[in-house]
Amino acid sequence: MGKRPSFTAAEVARELGVRRNKIYKWDEQFKNKGTDEVFPGPGRRVGAAAEIARLQRENARLQEENEILKKATWCFARASRESQSHGGMICCLRHAESPKILVS
Repeated sequence: MGKRPSFTAAEVARELGVRRNKIYKWDEQFKNKGTDEVFPGPGRRVGAAAEIARLQRENARLQEENEILKKATWCFARASRESQSHGGMICCLRHAESPKILVS
């Protein structure tokens, strides 16, 4: 492998526009945790952070599906009762906060 150039913390800090103690802090974090945890960046997440983000998205999707199924169950149960008593065509529409049954 080729030889890596060597820079002082002060040189790196000047080049990056940060304080020298920040360079030391990053170096210590890198030695203890590795690049995945120290420098995740704004882009693609890795490791545990990616898994947590994926699970949060899945949880939100499942909660939304659950709410839809609750409303549909309520609507179909009511529609079934209404169709037995009215014998007409039933449709369920969502108005405001709760579904409404319309008999035609």
